[in-house]
Amino acid sequence: MSITHNLETLTDKQKSDLELAQTLLDNLNSLKPAPNYRNNSLSYDGEKFKTIRFGFFHKFLVQDIHLAIQGDYQKHKDFILDAFQREVDDYLNRNKTEMDLEQLKDNASRLLKYYGFNSYFDYPLYSDESNFKKVLDNINNSINSLIK
Repeated sequence: MSITHNLETLTDKQKSDLELAQTLLDNLNSLKPAPNYRNNSLSYDGEKFKTIRFGFFHKFLVQDIHLAIQGDYQKHKDFILDAFQREVDDYLNRNKTEMDLEQLKDNASRLLKYYGFNSYFDYPLYSDESNFKKVLDNINNSINSLIK
């Protein structure tokens, strides 16, 4: 397990939070760009998750886990849109070389897969939220139009 804790007993909510966090952690770790990238590892104090070993998109992961646990769809959707916007802004503020473009495409593709867009796994939340897939589709279309 890539999440450590020192809690002797866990409440049902803590067990549920750990299970969700482990799923998201495993999903993101499976999308790392290369085998030599370290896997993220987290600690859990019963309320919050913290990164103890940094890996691919580690800051993003911890924020995403906390928002997933909160279950506020609108807040989480705003976070997702902001994450993609940061990737685009990073690209636009660089020299826009072929390598920068490839990094944008790779990062956007990995984040979309993490959320279940054209991916072999489903994001464990929002499957009943019809707007969620539309948001991901709009992000994908926006990224594709930028890189053409």
